[in-house]
Amino acid sequence: MFAHLRSGAFIEPARIRRVAAALILFYVAAMAMIFATSPDGFRDYKGRPIGSDFMAIWTAGALAAEGRGADAYDPLKNFVALQAAMADETPPNLPFLHPPQVLLAAAPFSHLPYVPAWALFAALSGAAFVALSLRMAPRGSGVLAALAAPAFFLNVANGQMGLLIAAAFAAGALTLGRRPFLAGVFFGLVAVKPQYGLLIPLALAAGGQWRAFAGAAFCVMAQAGAATLAFGIGVWPAFAGKLAYASDVLLSGGGLAWPKFVSLYGALRGIGASHDAALGGQAVFAAVIAATIALLWRSGADLRLKLAGLIAGALLASPYALDYDAALLLPAIALLLAVGLERGFAPYEKSVLALAFLAPVAGFQTAELTLIPLTFLSAALLCAAILRRAELRVHFALARAAA
Repeated sequence: MFAHLRSGAFIEPARIRRVAAALILFYVAAMAMIFATSPDGFRDYKGRPIGSDFMAIWTAGALAAEGRGADAYDPLKNFVALQAAMADETPPNLPFLHPPQVLLAAAPFSHLPYVPAWALFAALSGAAFVALSLRMAPRGSGVLAALAAPAFFLNVANGQMGLLIAAAFAAGALTLGRRPFLAGVFFGLVAVKPQYGLLIPLALAAGGQWRAFAGAAFCVMAQAGAATLAFGIGVWPAFAGKLAYASDVLLSGGGLAWPKFVSLYGALRGIGASHDAALGGQAVFAAVIAATIALLWRSGADLRLKLAGLIAGALLASPYALDYDAALLLPAIALLLAVGLERGFAPYEKSVLALAFLAPVAGFQTAELTLIPLTFLSAALLCAAILRRAELRVHFALARAAA
């Protein structure tokens, strides 16, 4: 078994196509079952809206369309909006946690009925991700790989934005070598989920990518300026207050199931660690990742490895990362796969790539039943494989820094 895992010989094109086809059929059947068991074509059998997390975006967009952007962050007003949208006195808690610039994009969707709006959002974000996958995936396998990715299905089914973040990272990776300022603009779009953008300025600065740094800064400032003009300066304190709510209720308060987390923080909470202990462990882990990514970008490693390390590190560094956010790993997988096809694969590398790709399909169940955080471990192994590829260069940078 270990010989097969070491060589990865079992991961061959025909088997990949069969597994991908089976996964896509499973997703189609799962979505069909969700609609078949829906009592009204709006809710699932548990009473939650189909594409449930998109409901938070849709209701916040409706408030924004009325010029009430700050109200999207008010717990009471958000709850009243959910009551009206779902015609339910006790709707599920679906808080809007995205920064104010997302309200600008959410407002147009609120003019459609909820389910068509969710379907359009899923189609647009999925199409953007698939289009970029065609550019990134070697040998024309982009569409099949994108549609078969468990993280793709999780984002569609949950109405989440992970595919858009992955697409922004992919677009930045594809353009950095040719048009660095534009690449920075794409990286700046990651600010719609700001916890995944914290390593970007560090990496770009460490790598001397100042034009890309400027592009990212311009994009973030443009987003912030547009949101301020649309909703007033008061929208930012309201957003800051909602971040405190997320920390108190969803993290320290345990408002989300720990098996859904793809972070060291979630893994530690899952085995009984306190909030403070888990957050401290995550902080140390994130600091190590940040230092390593900075050294990687200062080194002479292949640009594809630098980008893959940044993308994987961005996911691992955040305590608030859930299973659908594993979509961020897909561009990193594509970049490392391209290097492996060009230069040959290192021992266990193909198996690590396959695990990182497939883990979200059973990550929640595995963590729930065994306390083994499969998706988090697969992301960490992927990051380790990327760094191993660049190991000599990173060691050179370490030695130079010590000197």
